[in-house]
Amino acid sequence: MNTDIKTLRNSQGMTLAEVLVGIIIGTILLAAGYKSFIAQQEALEGAGDEALIRSKGRLAAKLLAKELRLIGFGVPPNAQIISINSSSITYRAALTDLQTSIPPGEPGDNGASAGDTSLNVVSADGFADLNNIVIYDPSTGEYEFDYIDGDPVEGDPDTLPLGDALTKDFTFGVNSKFFRINQYNQITVALSGTSIEKTVDGSTQVFVDDVDASTGLVLEYFDADGNTTDTLSNIQKISVTINLIDPDNDRASIQFKTDVTLRNIST
Repeated sequence: MNTDIKTLRNSQGMTLAEVLVGIIIGTILLAAGYKSFIAQQEALEGAGDEALIRSKGRLAAKLLAKELRLIGFGVPPNAQIISINSSSITYRAALTDLQTSIPPGEPGDNGASAGDTSLNVVSADGFADLNNIVIYDPSTGEYEFDYIDGDPVEGDPDTLPLGDALTKDFTFGVNSKFFRINQYNQITVALSGTSIEKTVDGSTQVFVDDVDASTGLVLEYFDADGNTTDTLSNIQKISVTINLIDPDNDRASIQFKTDVTLRNIST
């Protein structure tokens, strides 16, 4: 009988206090495990976000460098860059390489005269209303900017109607045997809010988004000797810094830098 009572007492199980202690320990372990899981998940998400930002930033830096290398293409020397500051640059470049020339003439003849409101050209093919153009004498360096106002006229010779009357004479001479007319574009690359925008002849598009609102685009300008400069005609190289961010993850912020040597700027 006493043996049976002892066996019954030994099989009663855990007390309420032991159960509560077990629940508390289990809750602590579960909370610790969940916290570790969340930390790992956030780390993986952060790594994924950083990889995406890094890939996007490399592409943005590459494309922006390609754009800036076009500065001055098809435009006379010392007329390529219009304005600069630390977060924007406005410049001229011929994005389409559309060009023609004034029909040849004898020395002393004017290929174009001050006051002219139209321009005789060898071919007007490809030119259109509102195109920006530059008339350029490579032998003397003389040039004038204008724009086409109306539809070009095919004839003998073809004619480009001008938006503004010319202010200069372009006279044939011993060396001045060729006057070139290039279509060009006016381009601005600038930081705007959390985007870098590119504007071509008044038409704006987002070049890259999700950049820092204050340091998303930082531009520094250097002369041929590597010294910083704000003299437009002396600029030979541009240092570009892009600071990309993830709006949903403030830890995923990466900086990209590249230097762009201006190939079409005369020294």
